[in-house]
Amino acid sequence: MDAISTGWSVFTTCYSAYQIVSEAIELNSDSVLWSVQTRVERVRFEVWGRTLGFLDEKTGAPKDLDKEDLTVSNGGLSDIVQIETANQLIRDLLKAITAALNEFQKTAEKYSLEKKNVEPTATSTTSRRLRALAGFSKAWSETKVFTKHVVYILVDKGLVEQLVQKLSGLNDSLEKLLTLPQKVQYAKAVSSGVLVKYQRPDELGSLIEALDDDSGQKSTQSDPGILKASARVKQLCVRMDSHEPAERAAAPGPGSFKLGTELVRGYPAPTKKHRDDPHWPFGVANYTTGAEPTRRVLVEWRDAKPSSPRFIIENTELVRRRDAIAQLLHRTSTMTGADDYRLLECVGYIETTTTDGSDDPDAPAVNVVGFVSLFPSWADEHSEPITLHSLLQNAFDREVPVLTGGNNDSTSIVPALGTRFALARDLSNALYQLQCSNWVHRNLSSHQVVFFRDSTSGNVLRLDRPFLIGFQYSRPDDNMNSNNGPTPVNLFSEGFGHSLKSSAAFPELYLPPEFSVFSSDGVSSGALGPAGLSLRRYRRSDDVYSLGVMLLEIGFWEPVNAFHHNNQASHDGSRDATEKAPTVQDTARKVLTAAAAELPSEVGALYADAVLRCLRGLRQGEVTQASSAIDDSGVATEGEGTPVYDGQYHGEDPEFALEVDFLWKVLREIEKCRV
Repeated sequence: MDAISTGWSVFTTCYSAYQIVSEAIELNSDSVLWSVQTRVERVRFEVWGRTLGFLDEKTGAPKDLDKEDLTVSNGGLSDIVQIETANQLIRDLLKAITAALNEFQKTAEKYSLEKKNVEPTATSTTSRRLRALAGFSKAWSETKVFTKHVVYILVDKGLVEQLVQKLSGLNDSLEKLLTLPQKVQYAKAVSSGVLVKYQRPDELGSLIEALDDDSGQKSTQSDPGILKASARVKQLCVRMDSHEPAERAAAPGPGSFKLGTELVRGYPAPTKKHRDDPHWPFGVANYTTGAEPTRRVLVEWRDAKPSSPRFIIENTELVRRRDAIAQLLHRTSTMTGADDYRLLECVGYIETTTTDGSDDPDAPAVNVVGFVSLFPSWADEHSEPITLHSLLQNAFDREVPVLTGGNNDSTSIVPALGTRFALARDLSNALYQLQCSNWVHRNLSSHQVVFFRDSTSGNVLRLDRPFLIGFQYSRPDDNMNSNNGPTPVNLFSEGFGHSLKSSAAFPELYLPPEFSVFSSDGVSSGALGPAGLSLRRYRRSDDVYSLGVMLLEIGFWEPVNAFHHNNQASHDGSRDATEKAPTVQDTARKVLTAAAAELPSEVGALYADAVLRCLRGLRQGEVTQASSAIDDSGVATEGEGTPVYDGQYHGEDPEFALEVDFLWKVLREIEKCRV
């Protein structure tokens, strides 16, 4: 324990010095580039400490040596400390980092920095940042180097460059102590830790510049491509949502991604199975430019008008959004380092007219837009994509198996546990990338995950290569970009809403129960708008809840609509007319109870814990009873009966840094699952 205590003491000293120096630079630096480079190195250090157990893995807070049993640290701290040479190396590196930071402080105070008193206000950016950075206030108050609310304005670029070079080299050495799997996880964690700070296109541009700079991230051992790709995608998202003239000028021109009918051929007219289905089914077609061989493509349809009839958006704005989404999908899917997004390559969109799915021959034509994406190069072009939901439904109905070859038993319709773990990891990682990029999917469900058969290996269905679709309804998360807080629903927002009348797909079962509160007849029973449509905006935590439902489906290998039926109901949703139809809240309770009581025995405690964190909320207090996460009205609560965020702005975005919580509380738990 002496070796652990010594190493812990050195780390704590280094950690405090890192926080103070980096904040002094970041809070009031005249150069964004200096701030970015220092921020990157600080995050690298904190992620290293979190990975090896010096910091609490879930929260990132410093551990209490008197209360923690560091000999069983989750990150392997005890293993490293027990190796004498590694133990000494860690202490030497931490001491060197502390010395570099202390030297910077002394030199800065004497020669290159000037003091400036800061009095943060309740609404200032500085104040919000101070409150948001966990542990910073404590570290600042305990240090004797700087007084409270004192920052230093840099006037010497060389001083910071020297510091960054030293820290980068020392962080490289610390990173070499990680295992190969830990290095992959480390690179992912650095992305969210860095990106959460930067919300404007110019700031993200400085970050990308810093990653290319010789004195910055370029020399590090971790793969900077992951962070750089995420930064570029986030910059695209922020620009897409910007109303600044310069950013609008950089956006694609109206109709620039619209494809002519001569380029996309062979697709059937899109038709809904039911008139009140909220979404259109996808189709397949042939795509050719004349210069290249014909390719098979997936066409994802949506209404040309806003998804909610309550919102009025000018046609020019709708066209701009289509082009922006198509550009975002295209550039992300072809970007180096962005494979984890699991996107098909979008080549543009087409427009056509069709019927609304009703039997009325006099029904007016409906304008629809189809986003066109290429099949993977290895995919069998004679086979249509298969959705995750269809696989789950086949297993639930015990239909003919569709899994052949590979590690899957051809007589089974349920894939091996290891295959399911890998699928859960890939989908969780894809959502993590979207969260880092401020990209809200708004349509996550097992219907929006597709698989292809591999033409190079006997047409095996590649469960190890899932792709996310359904992005035609996606948008940037603009809650973080407004100086006045989260953007309220207004006539310029497309909105989002479902009704239980759309019984064919059950899309509302993937939404948090408080998002839309319905009565048994599909009519709103809560504070909703006309036709049962929610008045609050969709946010990133809703995507997390949707993933939780999908992870539950993968764990049980059953569709969530199985939980929606009572004991007497059939699989197609039919039931005795005298029986009361279950509500979304009824199903949410069943799902949560099953996740807590039954899922651990199926897939293990780690997996079940990740699912429960998605369903209960990443920032909810510890809950001992599964049912306590939903109150009597069916609305999810946080902690001791505190209602979830209601969309009212109270000083800062309540979902600030949600991607960091998602990484450590969900993705990292899924990555630990082994067979």
